[in-house]
Amino acid sequence: MKFVIFSAQYLPTVGGVERYTNSLARELIQNGHSVAVVTSALDNVPLRETDSDGIEIFRLPCLMLMGGRFPVIKPSAEKRAFDSWFRQNKPDFCVIQTRFYINSIYAAHLCRKHSVPAIVIDHSTSHLMGDGIIGRIGDMYEHFAAHYIRKRVKGFYGVSKQCAVWLRHFGIDDAGILYNCANLEAISGIPASSKEKYGCTEDEILVVFAARLIAEKGVLKLVEAFSSLPSGTNAKLVIAGTGALYDEVKQKENDRISVLGALPFNEVIGLYKAADIFCLPTDYPEGFPTTVLEAAACKTMLIATDKGGTAEMISDDSLGILIRDNTVENLTAALSKAIGYESYRSFCTGNAYEKLMQTFTWPNTCAALLDIANKFTK
Repeated sequence: MKFVIFSAQYLPTVGGVERYTNSLARELIQNGHSVAVVTSALDNVPLRETDSDGIEIFRLPCLMLMGGRFPVIKPSAEKRAFDSWFRQNKPDFCVIQTRFYINSIYAAHLCRKHSVPAIVIDHSTSHLMGDGIIGRIGDMYEHFAAHYIRKRVKGFYGVSKQCAVWLRHFGIDDAGILYNCANLEAISGIPASSKEKYGCTEDEILVVFAARLIAEKGVLKLVEAFSSLPSGTNAKLVIAGTGALYDEVKQKENDRISVLGALPFNEVIGLYKAADIFCLPTDYPEGFPTTVLEAAACKTMLIATDKGGTAEMISDDSLGILIRDNTVENLTAALSKAIGYESYRSFCTGNAYEKLMQTFTWPNTCAALLDIANKFTK
């Protein structure tokens, strides 16, 4: 079967949607299907290529709005060439990543025009533009985009149950689930780093945060909570990532807190494997944080807030600590509990790993997608 996946952003841009797209495409190819990914052009990256996994990639020139977070396809020779390719090489099935982008509207229009069945996979659990006038305008646009796309695709799916629930806000009551997962094949081949690499002795408890350094991801709350632990606490916090708050967070470095900046995937996984605790106190409208799944795959204790699909991973306290009220005080208490009880950490990591292997794997999600595609292509 020939698949086309539309993803407004894609590798080498790093993010949850980008990695979901890549992992799903790889799994489809391993199952004998062909996959093309349509995304936004980036500087110094080929406009068209086939990567080492056999994924054909089309990168279309875009206006990069909102600091590059909201690409909009421009009229161009590359777009016309892709439109012609799509018409001549009519795919069997298309996947559109998220309902939010104008690029997703373009994808839905193209699929409807050429009678190609398509679905949308959504990755959020709230409006994305915040408060104020800009937020209200953004909310109106999201409702328009969801309404437009809904009339042109076969269905909507969320990367978690909470995503499917959120889609009801747009009048989409029958959304299914195509779970986000960790790339277990890649993770298994990456060795653990040593704690010493991060200035942490082997007997110290290593706590890790890895995400964009923006307020919504909770990094400042984490720094405050960690700093409020008793001075004799045998633990170190390592923060990996970059973003608007990088300079502010970097200034908070001390002998117990290190800020590394952005790390490549292999180093992030090596860090997770070295760590004792992964903490993501996010307030962002997550779909299903990939970092939570990757940390579970690395057998690292989970502390995270109840956002997106996280509660579907940490469904009870035998799997980690789920913070429902994201305050500094609650975060401090969670850190104290996890740092203080080695047997509890070990109990949780084993249970979380077992649950991940049973439910949140790319073979499972790929099989579910193929069932959907077969239903709509018969």
